[in-house]
Amino acid sequence: MLEEPPSNVQIILTTDRAEKLLPTIVSRCKIINLAHKVLKEDGEVESLLLNFILDKEKGIFNQKPFNKIDKENVDKLIEQIILFFRKRLSIDSKAANVIKEIIRLKTLVTNNNLNPQLTIDHILIYIMKRYTIN
Repeated sequence: MLEEPPSNVQIILTTDRAEKLLPTIVSRCKIINLAHKVLKEDGEVESLLLNFILDKEKGIFNQKPFNKIDKENVDKLIEQIILFFRKRLSIDSKAANVIKEIIRLKTLVTNNNLNPQLTIDHILIYIMKRYTIN
């Protein structure tokens, strides 16, 4: 399955000990380290996302910390958003799909030189849609 996956399949392999994986498996994977990468403003971003999710009826979202994102900071912010939803996996059924989409966009912004601000805007719109549309 890892050698020649179908084009519509994404495999997420998680481990806390990557050194224990076979080198042939590691060579076919894109490694995304999710362990404890947090920005200084972690509490601010986390509280904004949490307030947005819990207050979905109003549909109001303060995008101030997400404005004017440059190429250097986009990876850090995306990783922080992934960590936020990773913490919610056990209590939120929508978190897995959000993480999947964010990882897809992170790969695109890294490999295809997408506009960082448009990528963050897309992530926020996707989150809004997942939590406001039933």
